[in-house]
Amino acid sequence: MEKIIETTLKRSEMLLKTERWIAFVLRYGVILCAGVIAYGFFLRIFQLVPRGGDSGQIIRDLTSGHILTAVPVSKSFSEFRVGLSQADPDVIISLGLLMLIALPVLRVGMTVVLFVIERDWIYLGITLFVLAALLAGVSMGRV
Repeated sequence: MEKIIETTLKRSEMLLKTERWIAFVLRYGVILCAGVIAYGFFLRIFQLVPRGGDSGQIIRDLTSGHILTAVPVSKSFSEFRVGLSQADPDVIISLGLLMLIALPVLRVGMTVVLFVIERDWIYLGITLFVLAALLAGVSMGRV
């Protein structure tokens, strides 16, 4: 009986640690994403931007209510990597948004671990199905 109680307590502690870890990742992940997006926005506004003109013009456009011209989005990983290496503000903002989109997928993946620890096979199966659907949608470009 004592061994069963000890095992149950260890599993409860592991569950609590896992749930706290998930909360930590989500909380600080959102803060990190917001920081990356803010950094890209800061660069976009206050730096000379080769494609978008000087920062003074951008600020005048924003304060006058004019819409900024559309900026082409990187469509391949190599373009994205080059944009990051050049500190392209639009690519940095895109990186922050991609990280923000990845957080729910990461959360579902971490929930898989939680259900394995709990040995809750029904919810594990459901969560694996949701994770597979999310990953399939991301890989097909529909999410």
